[in-house]
Amino acid sequence: MSTLVSSTFIILITRKFLSDDFVARDTFMIKIAVIALGGALGAVCRYLIVEKFFDDGKFPFSTLLVNSIGSFLMGIFFVFLVEKNVFSTEIKDFIFIGFLSAFTTFSAFAFEVYYLAHNQNILIALLYIIASVILCVTMVFLGIHIMRLILSLIHISEPTRRRGISYAVFCLK
Repeated sequence: MSTLVSSTFIILITRKFLSDDFVARDTFMIKIAVIALGGALGAVCRYLIVEKFFDDGKFPFSTLLVNSIGSFLMGIFFVFLVEKNVFSTEIKDFIFIGFLSAFTTFSAFAFEVYYLAHNQNILIALLYIIASVILCVTMVFLGIHIMRLILSLIHISEPTRRRGISYAVFCLK
């Protein structure tokens, strides 16, 4: 039932903004589908990691782990997909807007800080804030640095665009 409601909502939005331009509507729908698929996979991966590394209730290690991994991946994909421009816009949308946005959520972090503070664990809440900010920002820098190093070692110097690969990967064309 929720899939039907979501699909109807997307169709209504598409018709509202792209009523007469069929090419733009198809492009828009492909973008929505790619982002939705990435978001679904990101959410499932987040769930699996949180289930595997269940928190003890004292410190939210699983969210810190997911946000750290996501920050590291953001750094890697930034270099590979944006700086080197290797894949299409659809792949970028799939990874950045879809997968990583669903995989790492700041709302979970914010709620866990509230929960810790609300339960009189102010020191742990502050430690969690500091650890999250320092670790996640460091992981973005680390991901960018490592990806640049790897790409310099394999001599990818000029952006390479592989058109159509995203359509083949997602079977949307």
